[in-house]
Amino acid sequence: MPDLQSNTDSEKSVRVRLCGIGILPMIHGLKAHATVEASARIKPNPYKRPCRLGKMMRTAARALVMSLVGVVPSGCTTEYEASPRSSTLPADPQPAAPTAPAVLFVEFVVTPQDVVERMLKMARVTRGDVVYDLGCGDGRIVVTAARRYGCRAVGYDLDPLRVQEARTNATRHKVGHLVTIEQQDVLHSDLQQASVVTLYLGTEINARLIPQLEKLRPGARIVSHDFPIGVLTPDKVIEMTSRADGRQHRIYLWTCPLATKPK
Repeated sequence: MPDLQSNTDSEKSVRVRLCGIGILPMIHGLKAHATVEASARIKPNPYKRPCRLGKMMRTAARALVMSLVGVVPSGCTTEYEASPRSSTLPADPQPAAPTAPAVLFVEFVVTPQDVVERMLKMARVTRGDVVYDLGCGDGRIVVTAARRYGCRAVGYDLDPLRVQEARTNATRHKVGHLVTIEQQDVLHSDLQQASVVTLYLGTEINARLIPQLEKLRPGARIVSHDFPIGVLTPDKVIEMTSRADGRQHRIYLWTCPLATKPK
């Protein structure tokens, strides 16, 4: 005898799956149409299984569902290729043109103490000056200016460790009331109050500082250790051998307003 109960359970299982994806009403319509059409052409045979047509419809429905939802039945060995991605996907963004970095980090290299003193002497620092050191490191230039000349001094550095070290040194040498240390990018620093600016940075960053340095008041002095400032013509250049490291050092001096080199 045919296993009618098993067949009924299978039909229920298919019905549940079809209801889950909203295709059952469509299958019912197909089944009704096929049943009417088959009844008109085929005479019922009492010896055949009464659910033969139902099994055919279930098989067709299962195939339809699998093709619509892209599910590979268990045990099926057929490989299904994924549909190609839409050709309307946004194009890959084009790489931006290279620009100069907004912030430059300069490696901290100590200026020997005898070079520091010579730089301040070349700048003719007095008690009434305000000395700005760009990239102040451990603060030795601003601390020396405050101790030796009694002037106010400001140091800018981007490294928080160097900022803390410079503040500690100012306090240790009892000039904390004259020295101000700020964590700041020197390319965006305000130099309007400066009468003396000291530098030990590098050729590239010195050149990028020109727009700020050109705004200094007439008579302001700029002193740079080892590196020139772009096309600006220095008033004086000296070389000295440091007793601390035995190396030859070059010191540049400019007085505002600044002059450029002749073409």
